[in-house]
Amino acid sequence: MGKKILVVDNHPMVLKLIANLLEKDGHEVRTAEDGLSALDILKSYAPDLIFVDLVMPNISGEKLCRIIRNMPHLQGVFLVILSAIAAEEELDFVALGADACIAKGSMSNLARHVARVLELASPAGRQEKFRDILGLDEVATREITRELLSSRKHFEVILRNMSEGILEFAPNRKIIFANSAAVTLVGIPEEMLLGTEFIDIFVDHSLETVVALLNGPAESPRKISEEMPVLLNGRQVSLQFLPVTGEGGATTIVIIHDVTTRKQAEEKIGEQNRFLNKLIESLPHPFFVVGAKGYEVVLANSSAQQHLVGLADCPRQQISPAEACKAPPPYLPLERVQQDKNSFLMEYVEQGRDGQETTHEIHAHPIFDKKGKVTQIIEYRLDITERKKAEQALRDSKDALQKALDNLQVAQQVAIRQEKLASIGTLASGVAHEILNPLNIIGTLAQVMQLEKIPASMRKNIDEMLAQIKRATKITNNLRTFSHQHAFEVRMVDVHVLFDKTAALLEHDLNLDNVRVERHYAQDLPRIEADEDQLAQVFLNLMSNARDAMSTDDKRIIVETRAKDDGVEIRFSDTGVGIDPVEIGKIFDPFFTTKDPGHGTGLGLWIVYSIIENHCGTIRVESEKGKGARFVIFLPTRLPGREDCGSAAKKQDHTNGEHG
Repeated sequence: MGKKILVVDNHPMVLKLIANLLEKDGHEVRTAEDGLSALDILKSYAPDLIFVDLVMPNISGEKLCRIIRNMPHLQGVFLVILSAIAAEEELDFVALGADACIAKGSMSNLARHVARVLELASPAGRQEKFRDILGLDEVATREITRELLSSRKHFEVILRNMSEGILEFAPNRKIIFANSAAVTLVGIPEEMLLGTEFIDIFVDHSLETVVALLNGPAESPRKISEEMPVLLNGRQVSLQFLPVTGEGGATTIVIIHDVTTRKQAEEKIGEQNRFLNKLIESLPHPFFVVGAKGYEVVLANSSAQQHLVGLADCPRQQISPAEACKAPPPYLPLERVQQDKNSFLMEYVEQGRDGQETTHEIHAHPIFDKKGKVTQIIEYRLDITERKKAEQALRDSKDALQKALDNLQVAQQVAIRQEKLASIGTLASGVAHEILNPLNIIGTLAQVMQLEKIPASMRKNIDEMLAQIKRATKITNNLRTFSHQHAFEVRMVDVHVLFDKTAALLEHDLNLDNVRVERHYAQDLPRIEADEDQLAQVFLNLMSNARDAMSTDDKRIIVETRAKDDGVEIRFSDTGVGIDPVEIGKIFDPFFTTKDPGHGTGLGLWIVYSIIENHCGTIRVESEKGKGARFVIFLPTRLPGREDCGSAAKKQDHTNGEHG
């Protein structure tokens, strides 16, 4: 029974010879001159055996074999390759999907090999798994053919690895070649793509554009540019059509360039630019960009034109070189950005067109090129005039509030201390009166007893009793100081002379304890109105306390004076152990002492404080534990009236941060 056979070969003589041989044996034979024609036949014809020439135009035999093997209705067809280059090229016909291969030689040998193939195509022959190329030993190698094949492979590698898609279609616009990039872009397997009409890979508006181009005048350039791309399988592509004329007829090569990524990037950049331009234009403060060389403005928003002198006539957005104008002063931010290659911030006061001063906060930032060179500089200016006014008003309010708070604290401290002293003074007055009378009587009797003839042991006891009476009387008299039960004798006093006299009284005791007194007197220190005895008591108490506080080898009392405001300032410093910060707030309280029991009454500094207060002065202490202490006294030159003494002390306390 004859078979249905298709013979595909671009050589008419070979095509006729094989067809005649097969038809004589009773087979049904159809022929095709190229791969494209063969595909048309195979759409409606299912042969039992196909002979395919390896090298032919309009879809090569190699690609045709792969296409055939992917056609479902041709799965069982026996496929034979006819190769005229079998001697020059190592051919693995099995890899191409073929069942047999015949090397083209003489016509007589070709007929014999065709008959052998028919045997192999029978059910029994298919069991042989024949893998040899029939007639290979009958053909000679041709050097020119080998060279041509080498060149073809070279170009195939180039085409296969090009990033651009390459398609070729025949005069009937059916695709006969596609490289890997083109197959990927189209999204159709090569076996299905080959033989497809070129325009069928486009849809909608892109299809209309391509058809109009192909149907247009032949002399017009056939190109779809990157600026106006068409859609191919969802990708934006440009197309360039190149006509090719050869022995096989006229074909057209299409170069497909995928511009999707670039167009998407351009669109994204365009969106960003539009957004940035809108953002810059909407900024309420001046914003502009200048070139790093010459500081010519290349971009300025409307706020910059409205508010900055020199930019009123500059066009908005991009400014051409012919229209460029120079950036407004100051130029320091621009110079610093160029010099340091970093952002710069400064405040600048500018006089506007209306003559009003405006304070700007100028921000300048560099724009770099790929080499890290500053090519442009961004500058924007924030109007902080109102903010500066508000900050100043806030500072003034804070200062006023702090001043009021300080005054309140001083007044509160003075009121509390005066109330405390008033209460203690009242108590002290009564106690002193009640104690002094009995002490005077006891002292008189003791002195009378001393006149009598008494044993020595009793006389010693009487002496000790008189010493203790004297001590009790001194304490009681100190209490009277706070009850103001003594005469306040005011006269003009030279502080330096008074201190020297007072220090002389303690000179012997100070020398015994190796204490040195250093004097740093101010020249022309004014005299002050004061009770000389009470002020001497202040000096005695402070020096006694300083002497008792020093236990190291370096024992010094430093006295400094200076004129200050409407009075004098006296500073007593020592090199003693200092005062614990916790105790500083208590040292002027009555009966508070840091000395061991029996070594202090706690009245010394209380007396000092009371005397200074009576003189409308202030006293404060500065000390760190282990670094000595310093008492700072301020006394007015002229004593105000007693009713104004409190307010005068408050004023000096607030001015100097003193407490007294």
